[in-house]
Amino acid sequence: MKRIAILIWLVLLAPVLVQAQGLSPWGSAGGVAGAGNGATTDILVGGGAGAPVWTAATGTGAPVRAGSPTFTGTPAVGTTAAGANQTINATLTTTLAHNATYFNATGAWTMTTTGPLVHVTGNTTAVTGTPSPAIVAGTTYKVTIAGTGGTATATYTLGGVTGTTIPSAATPFTITDYITANTTGALIITPANTCTVSLTSVTVEALTDATGDLTVMGDLRVRSSIFIPSSPPSTSTSTGISGAITWDANYIYICTTTNTWKRMPLSTW
Repeated sequence: MKRIAILIWLVLLAPVLVQAQGLSPWGSAGGVAGAGNGATTDILVGGGAGAPVWTAATGTGAPVRAGSPTFTGTPAVGTTAAGANQTINATLTTTLAHNATYFNATGAWTMTTTGPLVHVTGNTTAVTGTPSPAIVAGTTYKVTIAGTGGTATATYTLGGVTGTTIPSAATPFTITDYITANTTGALIITPANTCTVSLTSVTVEALTDATGDLTVMGDLRVRSSIFIPSSPPSTSTSTGISGAITWDANYIYICTTTNTWKRMPLSTW
């Protein structure tokens, strides 16, 4: 009983002792409440909550808190036993949202405000989604289409480029395509005659060219496959940046100078 009484006494008295010594309790997020911030290139090395001690991060692999850290040595992502992936995100700007104001849903197509975009069987009339701002040739867009298929397929194009076929199976699906526009053409969805698709979300987002890039000053060595999306130019003078490479079923296309494309035929072997 004495031990229990002593334990209760310590629990009740501990906050008073902490305050008397000028210490701050741990914050709810696991940080030290009241600890001053060091420079963005400093790390906390001790000193306690009341008087934190910071030191400059130096040496190979030293941790930093800056927004644009510089790594030295050979940093590795993952291990051979537990690999990992890296994603470099680009800034996305919504140019078409799932809203009736963007679509000319008439005839066999119906849509109310932000409700499903639905096609009823009976014709192959396309529905057009007009992005704002308008599609720019040469810009890459993230197209996301989700919903439930029905009876027959539908196809879509954006900027003159055909995306993934909208399925016919009456089950939920999500399509995510990255399309580099060849023209200023809007989003056009064309159904088969008996298609009864219901699209619950259709969005188009532009990738900002100034972000999401990877710049390598030395050699780039890849020990597995490199996958290049298919986004062939419609003409030899389509919008393009020198050095761009793409392909389709018949050709490999290379942009040799601004807005000038050349191609090489492909053959079976």
